[in-house]
Amino acid sequence: MESCIDEIFSNIQPTGRFAEVITFKPRSGPSFLTNPNWNGIPVLMPSSVTGFGVDISKVEFGRGDEKINPKDVLQPGDILIARGNKPEQVGNAGVVPSEAKGRFVLIF
Repeated sequence: MESCIDEIFSNIQPTGRFAEVITFKPRSGPSFLTNPNWNGIPVLMPSSVTGFGVDISKVEFGRGDEKINPKDVLQPGDILIARGNKPEQVGNAGVVPSEAKGRFVLIF
């Protein structure tokens, strides 16, 4: 696995350090209760970020009275870095796919 990752990254030209290419300071998303059976704002959970991707089927919903910042609405190309409560989730990263555009917020 490590040699495959090394090979892939050896073919990618760096564009700069992370701090030089981000558009705003990394931050956490909103915090509110979720449940798979509610009908509020759709939320991607930390478990949705795995294997350098984002699985938009791992979704729960708020109650419907959530207040969110427009910056919390996911856009294609956003980079998510998980900081979930389970050790296997912490540090996983993924890029938001185009099908998630404006449909989800993220809670970490």
